[in-house]
Amino acid sequence: MVRGYPETDIAFIGLLLFREESQGRGFGPQVLQMAEAICTDWQCRALRLAVIDTNPRALEFWKREGFIELLRKPAIDYAGQAIVMQRGLVTRAA
Repeated sequence: MVRGYPETDIAFIGLLLFREESQGRGFGPQVLQMAEAICTDWQCRALRLAVIDTNPRALEFWKREGFIELLRKPAIDYAGQAIVMQRGLVTRAA
């Protein structure tokens, strides 16, 4: 996870992959919860990521978790497009 990208108050999940045998076992929500805790400590207002459009299970997961699509762009090193998604975070007062 990158702090301050693409804006100072946004964190970006660069790449999150699970082995096929680990998918659907609840690890995604657990990792997301940990990432959000870190983002809250960093006082970020949002968490952003990109998912490849040829991965419908991942896209559905992020949508279910409340992420909304911001834009699509060619996926470097992958077939298809990268769908950039974001979800706002509740930050605590300093």
